[in-house]
Amino acid sequence: MAINKNALIRYKTIDNCLQNRFRKWTLEDLIDACSDALYEFEGIDGVSKRTVQADIQMMRSNKLGYNAPIIVLERKYYTYEDAEYSITNIPLSDQDLNKLGEAVAFLKQFQGFSHFDDLSGMVQKLEDQIYSQKTHTEPVIDFEKNENLKGLQHLDFLYQSIIQKKAIEVSYQSFKARKAASFIFHAYLLKEFNNRWFLIGRKNKGDAIMNLAIDRIISLKMSATEFKENKNFNAKTYYENAIGVSVSPGLKVEEVVFFVNHLHAPYVETKPLHKSQKTIEKNHFGYTFSMHVQHNFELEKKLLGFGDGLKVLQPERLRKNILSRIEGALDLYNLEISEENLKNKFKKYEYKGYNIYNQVFPKRNIGKLEALIQIHKKEHNLVQEKQIVIENLLSIHPRIEELIFCELFTKIVKSLNKKFEIEKATYVETLESFSKPFEQKQDNINIIICLSPFEDKFGGLKLFPGSQKQLLSKENINLVVNNNLAAKPNLEKTGLIVFNGKLIHQFYKTTNRGKLRYITITFKN
Repeated sequence: MAINKNALIRYKTIDNCLQNRFRKWTLEDLIDACSDALYEFEGIDGVSKRTVQADIQMMRSNKLGYNAPIIVLERKYYTYEDAEYSITNIPLSDQDLNKLGEAVAFLKQFQGFSHFDDLSGMVQKLEDQIYSQKTHTEPVIDFEKNENLKGLQHLDFLYQSIIQKKAIEVSYQSFKARKAASFIFHAYLLKEFNNRWFLIGRKNKGDAIMNLAIDRIISLKMSATEFKENKNFNAKTYYENAIGVSVSPGLKVEEVVFFVNHLHAPYVETKPLHKSQKTIEKNHFGYTFSMHVQHNFELEKKLLGFGDGLKVLQPERLRKNILSRIEGALDLYNLEISEENLKNKFKKYEYKGYNIYNQVFPKRNIGKLEALIQIHKKEHNLVQEKQIVIENLLSIHPRIEELIFCELFTKIVKSLNKKFEIEKATYVETLESFSKPFEQKQDNINIIICLSPFEDKFGGLKLFPGSQKQLLSKENINLVVNNNLAAKPNLEKTGLIVFNGKLIHQFYKTTNRGKLRYITITFKN
């Protein structure tokens, strides 16, 4: 049975409404929804009650093969009896399958022509689906897909807005945003990358081309705002020098040179990362390739996907970024500690009065932390001083506490004191050779975060194990310091020392060049 375009729009609109079970649908609601859809897509104003009633009956019948289980609740509200039903899920009729078969046969005639290169995979997929439907067998071709991707229901609406050149109002929330934002958008292109969909266009205010991830779109509607074309945007050339969807018009194209070992090289050679990829050298170790692209997030992800099989040779900035990401990945594995290990550490802490932990913080956290401290030092002219002490460290920038309280650091603190409360946090940078031995204080918890390595040849912290078990006079403290063998823990940058507030301890610095840098945090017990 032939169906006109307007009827299909109405059927699909009713179907979309009845799938939405978060609201109740009266006949008047369905009439309004169909009227809005016909106006948006065809410019037709209004639809009659009789027409929508006839559409519902047609959908219920077997004439189109829908057999839609539409029921009426409370003699007023329309819904599907089967919550999973949709007219888009019904199997194709024999007539439809025959027509699709004819279409595939027609399309196959064009395979091999350069203008129809993109048809190849589509024709095979169609042919396979038609065969499996006719023979009731499983498909023998499995294409990559992401059936759980959010936002796929927006694709048809966005496609129509592009071809009809209509502005849209978008409610959008990126992963970084705390709440959604609404704005007018002029869409020029739908692009798929890595099995995700993106909408390319520009906001009503501003000329910059940007991309919106379909899965982060909350809602859409047509806007009365006049559509703004961008004559400078050319879909064919816009992505010519980029991998993925992130393009920066002002960013220069660079030559990226990378080595791939002999295990991975055949895969990269037969499936180039970019159309500009060329082979520079081959030997028994592997292949060296080059390509001309912009440096963006997707390029880094693509290169990192080969793990230990690929090494970036140039440019230097890309090399450093890749290395930083690899170090971050290593941190995820290295910065682990079991509950059992934490319990054992706590027993040692009670006995000796201190504990040491190497590699507690991700290197990125320490790098960002140091950068924020450097900014503060410059703003307060603290750069050239022999000793720098920054009190109330957590208050100089809101991100500092977040960077310090990473997952492992928080676990360590909680294992020592379930209800910890920060008393003070101080940054210290010193060239001085020795500090005075600290007097025994209340039974609190002190943590030293190393921002420079603590090693005997450079300096660090002397600790006197067991001295926390009894209170000593100043005279006896000096006797302990002068006569006892102190522990001098060796710690890497990103490590920390936890010690009892009653433990006798002393900072020291050797004659070697370089400053001793650390953060001390005291917790109330």
